Amino acid sequence: MTLGDFTAPHLVIPQLSSVDQAGAINELSQRLHQAGRIEDSLTFFQAVLQRDYLSSSATEDGVAFPHARARGIEQLCFAAGFSKVGVRWRDGSPVHAVFLMAVPPAETQMYLVLVSALARLSRTAQLINPLMACSQTEEVLPLLSAVELSAPVHRGEPLVQKDRED
Repeated sequence: MTLGDFTAPHLVIPQLSSVDQAGAINELSQRLHQAGRIEDSLTFFQAVLQRDYLSSSATEDGVAFPHARARGIEQLCFAAGFSKVGVRWRDGSPVHAVFLMAVPPAETQMYLVLVSALARLSRTAQLINPLMACSQTEEVLPLLSAVELSAPVHRGEPLVQKDRED
């Protein structure tokens, strides 16, 4: 399973038009709604903002991982948006990549695997730089599909990160 399995080309915005956190989350929420991944974009948007205001999802690497759990989300997925100029996050962080995750209430373990893979992606220049350079949505999915997810492990064993061998 790869990161590409949790998104689609129409859920990617190669250049966000928004320059602030709320605008970027709204743009990505609209994409999720238009794709039928979330039922109510306004309720989802508000839940994401509320959660992110409690604890910022922005990292010092310039990547943010906002998310919300909600009824009506059938499958774990994410929309991705990129900004060369940067999006002002509430805590002042300049964010260049936003991965907005829609999480079904019962998908806790797989959500942790997904966010772990996205975090690994964001810390690896060889992975994040090509994503930032994409100008077409169709260019993004093959790059995300090259990032393998670690399988969920049971009985409290740690997650093992497995790199893809081609």
